[in-house]
This record gives sequence, structure tokens and C-alpha cells, in this order.
Amino acid sequence: MMRPATGERSFSALKLSKTYLRSTMSESRLNGLAMMHMIHIRNLTGYTAPYQFLQQLTWIAFHHSSLVRKIDTVRAYHFGTHFLVEIDVLLPDDLRLCEAVNVGIGLEQKIEALPDVERAFVHLNYEPTNVADQPNTTNEEQDGQSAAAISRRHHKVV
Repeated sequence: MMRPATGERSFSALKLSKTYLRSTMSESRLNGLAMMHMIHIRNLTGYTAPYQFLQQLTWIAFHHSSLVRKIDTVRAYHFGTHFLVEIDVLLPDDLRLCEAVNVGIGLEQKIEALPDVERAFVHLNYEPTNVADQPNTTNEEQDGQSAAAISRRHHKVV
């Protein structure tokens, strides 16, 4: 019969693992593994893509078709080891539906052909969306927000 894991058993298993790892690995190797895990955790939690990559996506989207009037929004988040990309494109309001769909599908395929992109979503609009409703954060702002959240968690008044 299997028993559910209790907090004490889980903690003791972690302690045994830590003792084993320390006895078999050097301190620098353990630090390297910890840094590698932190990077992977950050990427798995949807960290924003670098600014240069966002610029590249914007350039590709704008120059994809002469029908593209404006690029409203470009977002790219880590999605495992690659990126999930969202692009809002403004097209003329008198454009036929079949032409608009062809522009959108072609741009999606072009973006998904990039080696760092897992999936792309292209949203087609004829007027700009309200940007004030959609906060856009950089990696530095995300780091600051994460640090503040961790700080609040550790200094919680009970």
C-alpha cells in the first residue's frame, strides 16, 4: 500500500539529495547547475524576448506586405526553449477578407520559419487598439517585479 508523501518525508528526501550532491560534486559545479536551473525556470515562466528580437519581428511584419499599414503590437515570450509570438497588424479597412487572411497566414508562416519561434499568432485589425490597457514590460521591469514579489513574500507581516 502506498502512503501519500508528507511534508517531513519530502523534506528529508530533499536533505538526502542535497547531502549526496554535495558529496559527489564540487561547489562550482553545484553553483553552475543552480544558475542553469534558474535560467530554465525563467524561460518556462514566460520571460519576455530580448529587445533586438522584438525589433527583428517588427521589421519582418512591416515589410511582409505592402498592405500592412502599421504594426500595432509585437509580443514574444519564452515558451520552453523557443518563443511564442503575437503580432497585431493594421490593414486597410476596405481590404477584402480573403486578401487579409492571406496576409495574416503568410506572416504567421514566415515568423514560424524563424529558428527561435515555436508558434506565432497574427491578429489582423483595421484600427489601432487601446495600448493603455496592455502594459508592456521589459526584462529589467520583470526582474524588478519578481524581486519585489519575492521580497514581499519573505517580509510578510503576520
